[in-house]
Amino acid sequence: REQIDSIQPKLQHVNAVGQGLIQSAAKHTDTQALEHDLEATNLRWNSLNKRVAERIAQLQEALLHCGKFQDALEPLLSWLSDTEELIANQKPPSAEYRVVKAQIQEQK
Repeated sequence: REQIDSIQPKLQHVNAVGQGLIQSAAKHTDTQALEHDLEATNLRWNSLNKRVAERIAQLQEALLHCGKFQDALEPLLSWLSDTEELIANQKPPSAEYRVVKAQIQEQK
């Protein structure tokens, strides 16, 4: 956006010089081509500004979604880390039915 904003004064200068040329032209001089070029330049400039504004809005929305995703992801990663540690520290399953049944109850 800063790059575009830095060009704005140059465009204003081009418009001022162009309008000055049109107004100072001799009575029967055809200035239609210059008028058309200035109008086309301004239309393209306005279109560019509109697209830049839309892109900025899209990027801001994407940034908001990224923040929400990060907020949701952090507790999940913490839970996952805790669960991995819990599983890694468990005793291997026993061969005895009663012990296995007790181990299953511990997991619930």
